[in-house]
Amino acid sequence: MVQTTSGIGARKIALHGPPAKARTRGTYAPEVHPLVILTTAVVILVAELPDKSMFVVLVLGTRFSRIPVMVGAAAGFAVHVVIAVLGGRLISLLPHRAAAGIVAVMFLAGAIWMFRMHPEADGDLVEEEAEVEARVGSSHSPLRIAGVAFGFVFLSEWGDITQLATASMAAQPGRALSVGIGATLGLWTAVLLAVTVGGTLLRRLPPRIFHRIAATALLIFAAISSVALVHG
Repeated sequence: MVQTTSGIGARKIALHGPPAKARTRGTYAPEVHPLVILTTAVVILVAELPDKSMFVVLVLGTRFSRIPVMVGAAAGFAVHVVIAVLGGRLISLLPHRAAAGIVAVMFLAGAIWMFRMHPEADGDLVEEEAEVEARVGSSHSPLRIAGVAFGFVFLSEWGDITQLATASMAAQPGRALSVGIGATLGLWTAVLLAVTVGGTLLRRLPPRIFHRIAATALLIFAAISSVALVHG
């Protein structure tokens, strides 16, 4: 009886294949990590607030309808998050040590960049106001305003520190989706703050504070990636 039962079980496995858990082993399934989302959102938010893009969004939000400005800027940032995450995924396809080394260098370069970055001066803000007026022109339609906001963000964010940081964090195994969600939330929060309380926030908190916080976080990430490189 025991042998017969075993034979039936073997035939069932042969007909239906291994259990579902065994069949899915090794396949890629995106995972959502709340802590990664939160960490990414905070780091990207702090790094983006003193950036030139936020000053442009602030100027647009004070001169024109806020909703089109928010929609255009949010769309521009979303495009760059997708690009950065895809870049991070490409890095993650490299051998482990090579990927860890690239990520560590990118984090370290980002930290140095943030430490050396100079806050926007009042003169720069005046220039940005003039540039905004020139770009918008005489047409103040919502579509026009949204298009100008999108264009400013899309053009100015190439190679920006937040794009590099997003790519670096997305290159870590299994974190691309969570990093993409967190980076998007962080950038959209920055847009919301810029068009609502941006002027007050930057007057009370000097931009260099945001630079220091973001640079310190990137240094920590660089150290973690370096440890992974040594012990990987």
